[in-house]
Amino acid sequence: MTFEDSVASIVNKLVLSEEAFFFERSLDLLSVVGLDGYFKRINPMFTQILGYSQAELLASPFLDFVHPDDHSISLAELEKVKAGAPTLNFENRYRTKDGYYRWLAWTASPQLDRGVMYCVARDITEQKQTQAALKRANEELEQRVAERTAQLQESQAELQQQLIEIESIYQSAPIGLNVLDTDLRFVRINERLAQINGLSVEEHIGRTIRELLPNIADIAEDLLRPIFETGEPVLNIEIRGETPAQPGVERIWLESFLPLKDGERVIGINTVCEEITERKKAEETLRRSEERYRTLFETMEDGFCVIEMLFDENNKPIDYRFLETNPAFERQTGLLQAEGNTARQLIPYLEEFWYETYGRVALTGEPVRFENGSDAMNRWFDVYAFPIEEPERRKVAILFKDISDRKQSEKALRDNEDRLQMAITSAQLGTWDWNLVTGELKWDTACKAMFGLPPDAYISSEIFFAGLHPDDRDRLQGIVQYTFNPASGGFYDTEYRTIGLQDQVERWVRAKGQVYYDANGRPLRFIGTVLNITQQKQAEAQLIHDVSHDSLTGLPNRALFVERLERSLELTKLNSGYKFAVLFLDVDRFKVINDSLGHLIGDQLLIAVGRRLERCLRVGDIVARLGGDEFTILLEDIKDLNDVILVATRINTALTKTFNLGGKEVYTTVSIGIALSTSTYNHPEQLIRDADIAMYRAKASGKARYAIFDESMYTQAAQLLQLEMDLRRAIERQEFQVYYQPIVSLETYHITGFEALLRWQHPELGFVSPERFIPLAEETGMIVPIGYWVLREACHQMRTWQLRHPTHLPLTISVNISSKQFSHPHLIEQIHQILQETGLEGSSLKLEITETVLMENSESATAMLLQLRQMDIQLHIDDFGIGYSSLSYLHRFPSSALKIDRSFISKIGANGENLEIVQAIISLAQSLKIDVIAEGLETKEQLRHLQNQQCQLAQGYIFSQPLDSTSVDKLIASNLHFSSS
Repeated sequence: MTFEDSVASIVNKLVLSEEAFFFERSLDLLSVVGLDGYFKRINPMFTQILGYSQAELLASPFLDFVHPDDHSISLAELEKVKAGAPTLNFENRYRTKDGYYRWLAWTASPQLDRGVMYCVARDITEQKQTQAALKRANEELEQRVAERTAQLQESQAELQQQLIEIESIYQSAPIGLNVLDTDLRFVRINERLAQINGLSVEEHIGRTIRELLPNIADIAEDLLRPIFETGEPVLNIEIRGETPAQPGVERIWLESFLPLKDGERVIGINTVCEEITERKKAEETLRRSEERYRTLFETMEDGFCVIEMLFDENNKPIDYRFLETNPAFERQTGLLQAEGNTARQLIPYLEEFWYETYGRVALTGEPVRFENGSDAMNRWFDVYAFPIEEPERRKVAILFKDISDRKQSEKALRDNEDRLQMAITSAQLGTWDWNLVTGELKWDTACKAMFGLPPDAYISSEIFFAGLHPDDRDRLQGIVQYTFNPASGGFYDTEYRTIGLQDQVERWVRAKGQVYYDANGRPLRFIGTVLNITQQKQAEAQLIHDVSHDSLTGLPNRALFVERLERSLELTKLNSGYKFAVLFLDVDRFKVINDSLGHLIGDQLLIAVGRRLERCLRVGDIVARLGGDEFTILLEDIKDLNDVILVATRINTALTKTFNLGGKEVYTTVSIGIALSTSTYNHPEQLIRDADIAMYRAKASGKARYAIFDESMYTQAAQLLQLEMDLRRAIERQEFQVYYQPIVSLETYHITGFEALLRWQHPELGFVSPERFIPLAEETGMIVPIGYWVLREACHQMRTWQLRHPTHLPLTISVNISSKQFSHPHLIEQIHQILQETGLEGSSLKLEITETVLMENSESATAMLLQLRQMDIQLHIDDFGIGYSSLSYLHRFPSSALKIDRSFISKIGANGENLEIVQAIISLAQSLKIDVIAEGLETKEQLRHLQNQQCQLAQGYIFSQPLDSTSVDKLIASNLHFSSS
């Protein structure tokens, strides 16, 4: 038999067994249907979905189970299959045993020569229901989008004006910003304001001004409390006080307080703050300095110079020479050492205006005052020039000031005025005029538009009140009637909503007006304006939403979740029968998806997971995103644990379905931790912590499941944390030891080498099992330095034994390489350095790597393994058969041995039971012409069966348990050969 035939035989056996495996365990409905219309074979999922037994389904033609309305199309599809055409995504309804119908989507492939067709069906009942719901939702959404589009188009001009105003306010605002709630508690704060207060951002959140800044609390509360009553801002207030960071040191802040409203109600305060302590000190210092030196320097603020005009024979000015200049002259003109030089020498392209103007002063003796700019000097000047009477020389004195900044400001002001005028024009500020004697009401076009009316619409007071939002109509009627009373002062300023009388669009407007009375106090006329503030209201609502919601998924954030959790805790104290639960969810393998498919797909997955979680909840429950791939759920008012388990099960079921993200199918699950409310909980974070601990228990138990918190979990988590701390110190404390287990030839019983195994001698716990600390080292990344320590120690020890006990074939040492160590960028360099330091030949080192590690790093693994082979280092594939691999990869990876996992060896019975997988692996290794090593060999029966299968090497307790270096030294010195008996 050739090598290819041998491999093909093994592969065929595996394929056949895999076919039966997948047919029986498939989540789809698999069947073989005869062209006569009867089922020939069905898988368990068929009976599970429809509820019939296998015998019932096989006894009747499939048409007996099909919905009567689907008979004709099902028969037509069968005729197509009989003609040899495959079926793709054919849909019909099947009756379940309890009388309901479920939608199935079919794919069928005919095998006419065998008289059957192979069919795959998928239950799409929920998909059909979802599609119907989505259709209704889309129709509603399209209607809302159309309404919103019309609203946005009408509000675009107003939005532009508001954006200009908002941008202006933003640009002029101080650096420090925060948001306070109605209890003057910090809800949000930026880093700058936190620095000003001398505390971190986290120390502010959830605490009041009085708690954090007691020295200014009285002043702050006196300023802030009235804002909640009046709704009016307080601007540019200086506040003096101390901070916790610098007690005893007075600080000065310039602050503005802006109300944050929800409709008419003030729900919080936006604070804008700038610390001006140093500026105030500087201003005071400058003030004192100016008082001392003002008299001395007041004559030097303006530039001053004396020039001599130069004329030609026709008395035409051709140049002028600078005779005297003051320091301000140099500052304002930028001309240094001008005295003695002419203007044309210093400023070659100076405009003729200056020569003509100063020449006229020199000739006429008349002073002149003007403002003019010079492109050559890139400046504007305010100039006063007057003659100096000297008969023999035509001198002119010039006093001037650089006004470039002012001119630029004036230009900017003109530009702003132009833009403001354009904005006012485009804002369509509505106006009205109501004659209270005749009842005549006049609206301009913009005012009509805010009530959804055309420019030519008829207007009356009845139409005005009819266009008001029903919830605002009575309130506004009362305000208007009160304004008609002279005792009110006649001033009218309010906000309300309109419902377009023709377009039915809801708008927010702000109206201001004034009532005019006759001498007897009778109202005569009511005049005012109305402004569309819909976008402003929407922006305020969005701001309120953003403060408490996650920006990516739109779900509530941690702050809102904790707030809801606090309320639930308070309810448990008021009502002993009230129960709730917290679920902590972590997306399994999210990092793998994020790293392999990119952050965009990762973000889309988080959004999609959030939507599915929302659909799994009951009315009143809340799901929040804490950050990263972590979500929390609050289940309120539960009866017992069964309510929680029902939701958790529903979540796991919903998330097992495929996510289609950007054209890619993504599968994921979640691990869920559950914490139930008890009287021992006083703070929300305690519940979140315990649910988090339970989540990690679920993840450690295999993922895609839930775990319920109990006190033992907390104890174990604390112990695990302590173990992690001890593990970090274990290397420097020299608590690790390397033990060595012999690897024996099953043909000669001669020891060929040893496998290095790590042991931890804890100073208090004694020997800690590798199964306990190795996964922790993997998770924390400490496995990388630990792995290099083991590699160095093992290589050094093996080289010592080789020198002390030379043999014909040098002993070898096998060392395990972890996944994180294999991915380490400097692995090759580290191994090379260790071999050089210890003097061990590469041919004496064998690295053991699991097949899973190789598959996860398949692209980079081949190149790295080839580099190791160039160093004469051999590769053993460890734990072969328990992970996943492709037979084609075994040809690509330059491996020299397969290690059969101990789980397969331990199952071999005295009569050779459960030997099939071991036989397949040994045959595969022999076909690839590589060694095979059995791990965990313990009984003579296992030894005999392995020898019969021509397994070359083995290790296990039948030969020796792992030994310390001293025991191995004695073993080598006495004998490298085990007895065959």
